[in-house]
Amino acid sequence: IRAVRQPFEYALPVPGRVQIGETGAVVQASFEKGGPTLRTFGDGETTAVLQASALALPLPIRNRRVGDRFRPFGAPGRRKLQDVFVDRKVSRDARDQVPLVVDATGRIVWVAGLTIAEDCRVTSPESGVVILKFKKGTQ
Repeated sequence: IRAVRQPFEYALPVPGRVQIGETGAVVQASFEKGGPTLRTFGDGETTAVLQASALALPLPIRNRRVGDRFRPFGAPGRRKLQDVFVDRKVSRDARDQVPLVVDATGRIVWVAGLTIAEDCRVTSPESGVVILKFKKGTQ
């Protein structure tokens, strides 16, 4: 098992934004309440829309840790983050740079650029959603 080369962790306020110094990437968070017309799906890559009531704030942003597991959107059960990276063809060198948004309990809610967690998918937009946007860094 390889150790993470440059561990990082930042606090993401909702609403607010964080620039990740190690990668140059930016993650922005906002909160919206709306009816059924509210856009409830991001593209999973640059935008994620999460059910606010499913999240325990604050939302730290960090890179991977040994043993990380979560249930990807649409998956039947929990999977190792490592397996998701392999399935999505994320190169070994890039894996330590991928921001993970976790909630206050340490549960992965979004693998930026790849997928949200099934537990956080929007089921009732009228009660509020957290919208996360990811912009890759230039490093």
